[in-house]
Amino acid sequence: MEGILCMPMTDKQFSKIWLLVDEDERLEQVILQTNKLIDVLDITEHAASHEVFEKLECFFNS
Repeated sequence: MEGILCMPMTDKQFSKIWLLVDEDERLEQVILQTNKLIDVLDITEHAASHEVFEKLECFFNS
């Protein structure tokens, strides 16, 4: 896993977690294992070039 970020949602009742995984085989396994967790409501997969990752990279590298 190359990166993890967790932020509270606006209602403060839930959080959103972004996971950056470079290898497709590992990503599949991370998704399968994360889906098994009781507290996980939804998983959405984005490409590494997705704007959220680009913005985070700029933020942390500045």
